[in-house]
Amino acid sequence: FSSYGTSAWVPTFFVRNHGWSESQAGQVYGWIVAIAATMGVAAGGWLADKLAERGYHDSTMRVGLLVSVAWFPFGWAYPFVSDPWVAAALLAPTVFLASAPFGVAPAAITQMMPNNMRAQASAIYLFTINLIGLGVGPTAVAMTTDYVFGNEMMVNYSLAIVTTIAHIISSIMLWIGLKPYRRSLEYLKTWS
Repeated sequence: FSSYGTSAWVPTFFVRNHGWSESQAGQVYGWIVAIAATMGVAAGGWLADKLAERGYHDSTMRVGLLVSVAWFPFGWAYPFVSDPWVAAALLAPTVFLASAPFGVAPAAITQMMPNNMRAQASAIYLFTINLIGLGVGPTAVAMTTDYVFGNEMMVNYSLAIVTTIAHIISSIMLWIGLKPYRRSLEYLKTWS
């Protein structure tokens, strides 16, 4: 849920912590998302294809793990820099890396499902990520700001904490899930 939580609060972060107008924050963040997120989704698919060519049958899950770990230096740093343009520059790779799994995650699900169950599995996946992402993500940032820090100017700390925790959990779950995912792919071959 870190990508959803971040996207809901990044413009507010620039307004509160860097003194930007809402218009400026929205424009800068909009361009970052338009360019970096689009490139991230495409790069995630490209990387999964390259890993698959090298024999990694779990390439779609592996991409999620790799970009989740690679996110840390950028995603953790941008909320704390004092210059808003440096924060925006660090936000670009953050958005790029956070967006990379959006293309390969549905592919990972459909790869391990029998044909007659793919639509149901995709629907459950989309329901779950939207429920958690749109429900929990922004709310977690808001509640951390309000109830942990009690200061609306500390939204940068809330962004860092919520997204870092989310990426730690994601990294651990993806690491643990690699072996069962490979087993599911093998099971599907014998079942088909």
